[in-house]
Amino acid sequence: MHVPFQIGDILTVSWDHRPIRVLQSDAIETFYDAEMDEVGWVMAKARTAIYYRTSTRHLRENASDVLPKPFSAQEDKKFRPDLPMRLFRHYDARWSDELSILAALENDVLIPVQEVAIIPFGSRGGATKAIKVQASDGKHLHLRELIEAAHFAQRAEYAV
Repeated sequence: MHVPFQIGDILTVSWDHRPIRVLQSDAIETFYDAEMDEVGWVMAKARTAIYYRTSTRHLRENASDVLPKPFSAQEDKKFRPDLPMRLFRHYDARWSDELSILAALENDVLIPVQEVAIIPFGSRGGATKAIKVQASDGKHLHLRELIEAAHFAQRAEYAV
């Protein structure tokens, strides 16, 4: 499926009078920023944030007036569009599964980051405190390290 949006595109959407800006997009999902009257672009000012997201299909059907505005070098560094949008997405797996089962679902890959924050879901479905995962070599995080950390973080949330 063709992805109709480029990083940085500013869109008019049918569900809000305020414009949005594409931070990252693929065939399944689009991450975006929203411009608020009182603060400007929300993600641009945030030190840490969970991205707004919508299905790319929904956005394609409800967006108009695309204004291209490629990221600046500073925005590229902040939003890291070079990183994958999602990793380890399996509908038939649960974080409560045995770690060996989870680790066998995908090949190990290197992610070019020193640190990632994992945000487990609590027993009522809401997000809990972020847990930082450090790359063992200080340069690249192995997907296996991330799977292991997420497995134990999520298991700890349900043990409470």
